[in-house]
Amino acid sequence: MIREDEPQRPSARISTLKAEQLSTISDQRGVDPRKYPLALSGELDWIVMKALEKDRNRRYESASALAADIGRYLSDEPVEACPPSVGYRVSKYAKRDKAFLATAAVVLLSLVGGTSLAIWQARVAIEERSVAQSATEKSAQGIGAGTKSG
Repeated sequence: MIREDEPQRPSARISTLKAEQLSTISDQRGVDPRKYPLALSGELDWIVMKALEKDRNRRYESASALAADIGRYLSDEPVEACPPSVGYRVSKYAKRDKAFLATAAVVLLSLVGGTSLAIWQARVAIEERSVAQSATEKSAQGIGAGTKSG
């Protein structure tokens, strides 16, 4: 069984427990019984499943590698056991560095807003210049026409 059957993910196993057992376990850990399977899903499932991996090359190299991954989970950093995805790593970074991302967003919005305002003002200035040039040309034509007839 150990060699051939795939072990159940912890979140799946918890969700199949009887209500009484789930209540006891969640009380011991101070977690709402309805939210407990969700708390285990994702990164904790990945860590456990990597530790139980049948293929030796895909398991943790050592107990210290497992401990390091658990430490990364606890400090809200990307865990090594995760499936490689950019979205996951970005979401972990966003959770960890909210202040930096908020500041970067404000700076980016300010730059976009300032650039948009500058472009709008440049267009207005170009329109006003063309109106002034056409008025100057009309008045020059009117002056030139008045001197020819006089």
